[in-house]
Amino acid sequence: MIIQFENVEKTFNSKKMQVHACKDINLAVDKGDIFGVVGYSGAGKSTLIRMVNALERPTSGRVTVNGVVINELKGKNLRKARKDISMIFQQFNLLEAKTVFENVAMPLILNHTPKDEIKRRVNEILKFVELSDKTDTYPGKLSGGQKQRVGIARALTTNPSILLCDEPTSALDPKTTDSILNLLQKVNRELNITIMIITHQINIVQKICNKVAVMEDGYVVEMGNVKEVFARPVQPITKAFVDTVVDQTIPESIFAAAAAEKQNSRIFRVRCLNGNVCDTFTPDLRKRFTAEINTLFMSVNEMQGSVLTIIGLQVKGSKEQIREVEQYLKENFESEEVAV
Repeated sequence: MIIQFENVEKTFNSKKMQVHACKDINLAVDKGDIFGVVGYSGAGKSTLIRMVNALERPTSGRVTVNGVVINELKGKNLRKARKDISMIFQQFNLLEAKTVFENVAMPLILNHTPKDEIKRRVNEILKFVELSDKTDTYPGKLSGGQKQRVGIARALTTNPSILLCDEPTSALDPKTTDSILNLLQKVNRELNITIMIITHQINIVQKICNKVAVMEDGYVVEMGNVKEVFARPVQPITKAFVDTVVDQTIPESIFAAAAAEKQNSRIFRVRCLNGNVCDTFTPDLRKRFTAEINTLFMSVNEMQGSVLTIIGLQVKGSKEQIREVEQYLKENFESEEVAV
């Protein structure tokens, strides 16, 4: 693993109040991950990510980065560790009086890098983020997406192994957001940079993250592989997030008609992570069981190269016939009964 939180607590104290921003945080980010941290405002996300580069230090616990407990470092050793960790922000944080080239070059200038090397590296990175034609442009002449590309380019100049992203697309429109997310995937894939991204937008997690931690009131309440978490959300807040991007609600008119037959009928919601399994799902069930089985609803959702299919089924028959189908669904799929 490249980042590890062990029993991390963070408390902010003032004369009037005490705020527990992070509580008993335990999580690990593996090399090569795009790890998403999602939660509503005030959940503790920003505090958590700022402890990775020691912009905030935990009140207790350990934050280990690249094998070093970073919250124990100071001075020269901390500066050295931070050179391997870059960060981009929601509001871009560009210097308006500097050109694109000068903004991107800033970390190298501060590191006293030779001018020839600065020129080579900045031009290389600007080409990577597709801004080679904006070298002499000032930020005021750039779009929001271009400004964020400059921010990403600046973060990449020092060849970090970790890129921290603090709400990187919150100020962007949906089309521009997609282009920035595609660029972050390119950074992860082609430069082998581990990315940790915090957001309140679950669609960002769905699009590019392979792992996710859900935060609420300072706690990590759910964590795991994105595909598994989306297919089987456990906590109410996770279910609420997933419901905004994964359609799993049986249309009311169809549900009402099926519910009217509830005497010898039950309704189940089934989730399949392998889209191919669901292609002949209902016909196969009909062949296997004597109960009458009808498809009320189906939604197909793509994530991380896989397909999550949600199917609403009505099963009609005797109690024994329905029980056989229910048992099969429980043993072979992620399923739940929908209350009528």
